[in-house]
Amino acid sequence: MKLKYYAQIGLTAVAVAISGASCNDVWDEHYSVNSMVAGGELWDALNASEDLKPFCKVLDSCGYKKVLTSGQSFSVWAPKLTNAEADQWIAAYKTAKANNIIDDENPAIHEFIRNHIALFNNQMSSLTDDTLRMMNGKLMRFGNGYLLDRIDKTPEDGVRIEGQPVHCADGVLYKLQGQTSFFPNIWERVQADTIGGDIALDSLADFISYYERVEIDEELSVPGGVVDGQTVYLDEVFKYSNDILDANKQINTEDSLFWFLAPTNKVWKEKMEEYQKYFQYQDSRMEAGDSLRKLYSGLMLLNASVFNVRNQPSRNFNVENPDSICSTSYLRGIPGYYVYDKPFQSGGILEGLEMKECSNGRLYKSGSEWRIDPRSTYMMGHWDIEAETSDNYTVIPIGSASDEQKKAVTALVMNGNNDDFPLSGGKCLLVRNTSTNRRTYTEVSFLIPNTLSNCPYDIKVVFASPLAYDSLMKDDAKLKRKFSAMINYYPSTADNTMKPNPDNLPVGSRNYEFEVNAEKTDTITVTGDTPFIFPVCNYGYGEDEAKVKLTLRTPRKSAIDDGYSGDLVIDEVLLIPRPDYVSDSDN
Repeated sequence: MKLKYYAQIGLTAVAVAISGASCNDVWDEHYSVNSMVAGGELWDALNASEDLKPFCKVLDSCGYKKVLTSGQSFSVWAPKLTNAEADQWIAAYKTAKANNIIDDENPAIHEFIRNHIALFNNQMSSLTDDTLRMMNGKLMRFGNGYLLDRIDKTPEDGVRIEGQPVHCADGVLYKLQGQTSFFPNIWERVQADTIGGDIALDSLADFISYYERVEIDEELSVPGGVVDGQTVYLDEVFKYSNDILDANKQINTEDSLFWFLAPTNKVWKEKMEEYQKYFQYQDSRMEAGDSLRKLYSGLMLLNASVFNVRNQPSRNFNVENPDSICSTSYLRGIPGYYVYDKPFQSGGILEGLEMKECSNGRLYKSGSEWRIDPRSTYMMGHWDIEAETSDNYTVIPIGSASDEQKKAVTALVMNGNNDDFPLSGGKCLLVRNTSTNRRTYTEVSFLIPNTLSNCPYDIKVVFASPLAYDSLMKDDAKLKRKFSAMINYYPSTADNTMKPNPDNLPVGSRNYEFEVNAEKTDTITVTGDTPFIFPVCNYGYGEDEAKVKLTLRTPRKSAIDDGYSGDLVIDEVLLIPRPDYVSDSDN
């Protein structure tokens, strides 16, 4: 839930006191639900107690007399306050209202009033040990006559109930010896951390808040009747949805247990500047491209930094010192990403970081450095393009005018059956030219999706041995293969068509510089020693068509020497990011 703490208006003076003071009338014995029945209204019962008048003053000044007399049922845990404390809460309420702060963000309402009131008539005794949800969404524990702001603590850590409950026609009143504390969740702590310059979290909070949507929570709001066919509310409680937080990063939910590694302002500024270069879209995408650049740059940080402690793959997850931890973006089917070994040990992503307990987990602040490598994310992932997948490749015979001769160029999917030559996905693609025209040659092209801009990539082709699908082809395996390679891509964000690369790889030349040893699984880096850099991003929403195509070309049949085969047996194409590559010209 969106929230500011307004430390600048002096709310630190309203420190929540969990009182341990003694009392004359405590819950030392079990009582009947009919033990004290006022028979009147809840508001009257509140005002009838002299030591609750300061609390009533706060309720009335903040509009909650109207709420509590609306005809709805409430459970109120009324704290004893001094007049000075009441005046401080009222001043905080008025200051927030003067600054056009809505009630859900008003500290007097969200942190104090709604922290002591629950909807409906919650009947509880001194023997009750249960969890209840307050009007501000907080989960609290009611146990052994105590109210606790944390469900994982023992009852005696909370605030004691004084006397017996007063049952009214519209609810029940419990009297507390002191105020129960407001225990912020992770998202609330992030939003509150706005002071401290480089080590604060307001850049992160602003980014997440940008994707927020607000609507009335009808279950928690108090209806006041129907006007012109529409329900009006005496007290509007809002619920927030957020595309960032709703996508497995629910650090705003109260009934979860998360750890969040939050990038400080310094880290956010540095990494957003670094990561935005990876998401340079075509100029034709205009505002959409700008929005995606901002979104994906932020997600490169956030997808890796939220951890659901209750949903770790390891059944033996050691909270104190885990061997590894997986972010909420982790997928069991792709186990190599979003996994971080020994997070608390030397060099680990959480080693030595400041930690704050929250109502739904822990908040860790990154400090001045970010220890998560972007290559640990899918966004800068190691992409495998299976050669045999029909959507991935096209085969073109070149140099033959005859349709019959063109049909002689074939692409066959072969099933692996040799454990000594395992295939990715269990299959490979056999490209063969059986044309009798010696002037023909073959091109096989593969589309490469999900490329980032300005990220150096190695492009590798994994060639299988014919022995992988036929162990009797030993003579054929002894024949080497020749090929050249070419990359088509968008040379700038202003271009709207793919074009062949001018320099890095041979284009249609007779310089077939790559040779394949078919007696083994042979991996060839077609980009050579220098990684290839694409100027245009091809990642995410709206990028339905790949913007990179790799083409392998065989020699003409007349140019194939003795000891060589015109076949290509291709297992997969690999795209491997190298963001830390530094060229000689950069030195």
